[in-house]
Amino acid sequence: MATDRHLNTHSGSAVEPPHTQPARATNETDESRSSVVLGVFALTCCGMIALPLLVVDWRRKRQAERKRREEDERARQAWIAQQEHARVMALQAEHARQMAEQQAHQMAEQQRRLQAERAQREREREEEQRRIYVEQTQRQREQEEERRRIEAEKIRVAEEAKKVAERERRDALIRRFGEKDAAKIIRGELWLGATAEAVLETLGVPADSDEKVLKTKKKETWKYHSTGKNRYRLRVMLENGIVVGWEDKS
Repeated sequence: MATDRHLNTHSGSAVEPPHTQPARATNETDESRSSVVLGVFALTCCGMIALPLLVVDWRRKRQAERKRREEDERARQAWIAQQEHARVMALQAEHARQMAEQQAHQMAEQQRRLQAERAQREREREEEQRRIYVEQTQRQREQEEERRRIEAEKIRVAEEAKKVAERERRDALIRRFGEKDAAKIIRGELWLGATAEAVLETLGVPADSDEKVLKTKKKETWKYHSTGKNRYRLRVMLENGIVVGWEDKS
């Protein structure tokens, strides 16, 4: 009957009689309770089944979180190490830069010192050369002045000796030939009637001479200033030691 009732309820084609409604309500309440119990049981069973899965999932998430934290920590440590390495490299670079600047400054200072020393040595060398040049110039000037003084003294002495010799010669010529003929001899002049001795005093010893001796006289030709074979610019003719003429081709 229940089956039929159930079929009728679902089919909707039969109508139960009024005296059967309370029993139906009681059955529905029991079925509801059973459904609730079954639901609770099902939920309990599902919970019992899902709990290990939740635990596994929680553990997995915890492990993932731990792994993420470890990775984050490794990344942080790597970043810290990188920053520390960068700081150390920066410090090393700064130290190297400072050392390079210090070395460059020292080298520049050394170069300036060397240049200053070279400049000082060059100035000293130039001053020494200038001093030597001044001394040499002064010594050369003094030597030149001394040479000129000695030369002037020699010239003065020579001129004085020449004047003395000329004066002595003139006096001797005057004593020998008289003042008039002595003046002619000193001027290097020839004149008719001059003696052979006067010609020798005037012109000196002839380069060549011709002599012809006759009964009453002796003819001579004195030749001066040769210009070639038997060629002379001046010929002086004498008879018995007296000038009777001359021939001048100069």
